[in-house]
Amino acid sequence: MTSHTVKRIFCATKRWVIQGGVLVPFTATSPAHAITSHLHTHFRELAARVIISIYSAKGDRCYWVYDEDEFIRKGYWCFRHPRYITRAYHQWRRDVQAYYRFLGRLERRGIQRLSHDFEKFYSLYLREYSIPLCTEYYSLGGDDLVRRLLVKYGATAEVQQWIEVLTRPPELSFLQRSELACLRIALRLAKQKTTIHTIQQLRRRFPNVSLLLQKVQRDFFWIHNSYRDTKPLTQQFFFVKVMRLINKYDSASIQQQIRLLEQYPHRIRSEQKMILQNVRLTRREIEWLQGVGFAASWQDDRKQANLLGNYWGNAFLQVASKKLSWPFASLQFILPQELIVLLSGATPVTQLEAEKRMKASFYAVFPTGEESFVAGKQARQLMRRVLSANVPSSGAKIQGIGAAVGIYRGKVRKIESPSADGHKLRPGDILMTYMTRPDFVPLMHRAGAIVTDEGGLTSHAAIISREMKIPCVVGTRFAMRIFKDGDFVEVNGATGTIKKVTS
Repeated sequence: MTSHTVKRIFCATKRWVIQGGVLVPFTATSPAHAITSHLHTHFRELAARVIISIYSAKGDRCYWVYDEDEFIRKGYWCFRHPRYITRAYHQWRRDVQAYYRFLGRLERRGIQRLSHDFEKFYSLYLREYSIPLCTEYYSLGGDDLVRRLLVKYGATAEVQQWIEVLTRPPELSFLQRSELACLRIALRLAKQKTTIHTIQQLRRRFPNVSLLLQKVQRDFFWIHNSYRDTKPLTQQFFFVKVMRLINKYDSASIQQQIRLLEQYPHRIRSEQKMILQNVRLTRREIEWLQGVGFAASWQDDRKQANLLGNYWGNAFLQVASKKLSWPFASLQFILPQELIVLLSGATPVTQLEAEKRMKASFYAVFPTGEESFVAGKQARQLMRRVLSANVPSSGAKIQGIGAAVGIYRGKVRKIESPSADGHKLRPGDILMTYMTRPDFVPLMHRAGAIVTDEGGLTSHAAIISREMKIPCVVGTRFAMRIFKDGDFVEVNGATGTIKKVTS
């Protein structure tokens, strides 16, 4: 990476947003291209100036990095231009339908012509991925808006309720839809008042219910995918989930949970209507907050498309691994465009170079399409420079956004990767991470409280913690870089603070 490129990356940025996760270049550089060069071509106003992704430890210690101030500015731009966003949204609906039609054909016939099918897939994938990445602007702009409103109107319980209700996503998330599907199966079996121990018994005794279970698996096998691992969830996984629901709740309780989920959209609209009768916010502030809720729902739709894309991307790599005689894990550390060239017979990257990237690599892409990808010592130096930026000198107490009320004291457990770090979290520990995703859900059920560096009131962590009724603080920016594993802290979900306390 040249000194000129390094200056382009660092000189114009004062504050970085750092999101951690399980990432590999093959999947994580696609959104980087989508939000920079692809949007620059099709919806220039929405294109980001630069996106960085950092990889180490074979994908277990990785980061997605961007300019915080730029994303906040673009968030307010989106608030002020709803017609432009509406036009972009309708274009995305057309793009994603074409993308799903192609995935449907792949599912029916399989990968037949590897190079041709992958190029078609990647073209549609980039196209559907690009426009809804503007929801990241809404997220950062929305966080800033919330902070301003709490200063303007006071951080009272009433004001926080206005904000929380008006920013709620208006539709069920894909996690809620999968939960609803399992609850419906559980209710049918609970009404039978008979004991089922195995999936084979279910198929033999209740074939119609077994068909419903097959449909749930087919519709939601991807919900625990990460940006590296995409092992499909099996029917057995969903069968166990249904059995746990039956063992935990009686028929009446299951039916009540079904009603709550089925009535969720109507309940949200009713609560918002009631809030609007007494709220003291301006009309513009109300519209912007509701825009944040809309963007959160759109973001969830985007994640569904992307997690399926991760699955199919890895499916292509599995076929390519056999054709090229490369290890699958090494192929995950090449770029999609490098795979296209490899399949043509050329060698844009060697297997040895790909394996070096697994240890430490640094990738940056710009709206012009210019990209830089380095590994080794230079990558580690750039990584340290990003991760050490803007960290406060004092860490006894930090401020975030209160996402779920309650006060909780416990030990911090920093989890970057559920697969690598999840074993550290004991029941009642405070789950601290950069940002939660669906693969964090099993861990979240064990946590006494949740703290994230990124995200706002409509983030995954905020929504799930409110459903689970455990305290949550999001948008702390520095918690992962200030606190240590084992620190005893107090999480205040009302004030949005995290502070060290004596045990």
